[in-house]
Amino acid sequence: MTRMLAMCGCDCGRCPSFKSNLRTAADRERVSAGWEKYLGARIRPDRLTACDGCAVPTEQRKNAYLNCRVRQCALYNGVPNCAWCSAYPCEDVRGVHELQREDGRRWIEKRIGSPIPEPDYLAFIEPYEGIKHLDRVRATLDPAEIVQMRPVSVGARIAPFPTDLKLSSTEQSAYRRIHQLLSSLEVHHGISYARKLLLVKRRRQLLRLLWAVARYGEWDGSRLRLSGRTYLDQGISAIRAQLGGLCETLADHGVKCELIHPPADADWLTPTGGLRRRDWRLSVSCAKRIGGAATLRALAGYAAMLAERFGDKACSRFARAEMSVLKPAD
Repeated sequence: MTRMLAMCGCDCGRCPSFKSNLRTAADRERVSAGWEKYLGARIRPDRLTACDGCAVPTEQRKNAYLNCRVRQCALYNGVPNCAWCSAYPCEDVRGVHELQREDGRRWIEKRIGSPIPEPDYLAFIEPYEGIKHLDRVRATLDPAEIVQMRPVSVGARIAPFPTDLKLSSTEQSAYRRIHQLLSSLEVHHGISYARKLLLVKRRRQLLRLLWAVARYGEWDGSRLRLSGRTYLDQGISAIRAQLGGLCETLADHGVKCELIHPPADADWLTPTGGLRRRDWRLSVSCAKRIGGAATLRALAGYAAMLAERFGDKACSRFARAEMSVLKPAD
């Protein structure tokens, strides 16, 4: 088999779906069964497409995961793979997929409850142990060959807070807190390009989550409750683990999101952790340090004003913290 490392360290040439390894119907059956058993990837044999590898120039690739943020980061920094980067091993390359770990084989054996035969390990697991491959490359490099990472920033296009509002000091304080919240979500400096791609996407998800809560949440005492069905209608991540990550980020900003779900045996999750459209909801509150229930009420009122003034464009105005709606119409 050809040896050709992807930017994240996966050995494309030894991957069973590489174009020279996926030729016959028997190859497809073997790969489909192996990926499902060991990686939990359920892809029908006839749906498998031969890949030409991550290292092939973008304009020459026929089948590719062009949106891989680690690949785009390596291209941005002009390195053959992540081992050449001064930031290696960063959290992005370590977390790009589940087998970027030293104990991948043992972890899968524990999950499936049996040892992995050596031929299956070499076919379905070892090619994806990217950190191991990158460590070997790194060990061969002279310090002068290491390329300095080009740091980037994640900012936000935020409208300025309006002046001369005819509101009480309490109301202005609540809206300023909302403006600060929307302005500060996932704003970072001096980060990698891969991290920027992740955070830009996460910021969009966080803003859509806040919008859904503010616009469609129902009051329950000092909280807003959002149904699972309404949540999913907003195009936010349908994976429970990813929703948990969004909630953790909001908690850092003083917004607490509690996932309320039925007993564990209820059918509200898919086998792979996807959220179904029933039997769960989010309960959202604000910490005292950002104004508590008063800020949450102001958030809901602000979303309602935006919806009335801007209709379908209201969510995009919300993302910019556009607060001109607080001024009375002329």
